[in-house]
Amino acid sequence: MSLSEAFFSQPFFVGSAEPIYALTVWTGASLNIDKDIYFSVFNVILLCLITLNCLKYRISTLVIFLLLTNFYVIVLLTAAERLKLSFILILLAVYFEGRVRKSLLFVAPAAHFQTLILYAGVIFSYIPKPARHVKRSTLLRFVKYAIIASPPLIAFLFYFQETLISKFLIYFSLAGRFSELIQWAIISVFGLVILRDRWGAACAFASMGCMILLLGGGRVNMILFFVLFILLQRERKLTHPIMLVILLYLSIKSVDFISNIFTYGHALPYYDDFE
Repeated sequence: MSLSEAFFSQPFFVGSAEPIYALTVWTGASLNIDKDIYFSVFNVILLCLITLNCLKYRISTLVIFLLLTNFYVIVLLTAAERLKLSFILILLAVYFEGRVRKSLLFVAPAAHFQTLILYAGVIFSYIPKPARHVKRSTLLRFVKYAIIASPPLIAFLFYFQETLISKFLIYFSLAGRFSELIQWAIISVFGLVILRDRWGAACAFASMGCMILLLGGGRVNMILFFVLFILLQRERKLTHPIMLVILLYLSIKSVDFISNIFTYGHALPYYDDFE
């Protein structure tokens, strides 16, 4: 199969249209590499990048361990192949500056459109607090991120509008389950208790809540956790007792997920929530 055929057939076989994923799978198939072995290599790359990024920002050993055994990280290693590729590109961007960093961040959503939700959450956290006198630096920072994010967002929405609309209709029919909103509310409240910048956090969490109503909580709550992690790292509060409890809970939750994989050969009932 040619690369162009892979791109055109992807929506019919896997129900997605992200070009980076198609290119990655096509490359492995062209090299006759077993898919499990092939994506195991990306798993190693992801784990290495997570560890190196944690060490770069001097995150504690305990937090690193709890993150590597985290339910959502295990999901990235198993059920969420497209999002895994996107996270690899984002983590690589940390080690570059200028155009290379911007290019990697620009391309990441082409591995999984869900990355745009992560970008939205982080950007919303920079919305300046309403006041008579907003600091110029704060306003310029928000405008800067909004300008950077707008072109790729518009381009992706235009080019993949048919796929996005069909996906939206499917997700919307399953969205807004009460249990998912409860999970969002708990994480949001904990985040607001821990973080100093409560306004920015509230804006970020509110955007995630809207996404849950539209797309469902399985995938969005996963992104919400990583947004919370980023915000806490920004304020150096990852070792806060509440966050450690959240991390411990998600590590324990991963046991059942892994058990399903060994018992049934897949991660159901979790799998459908993250693909």
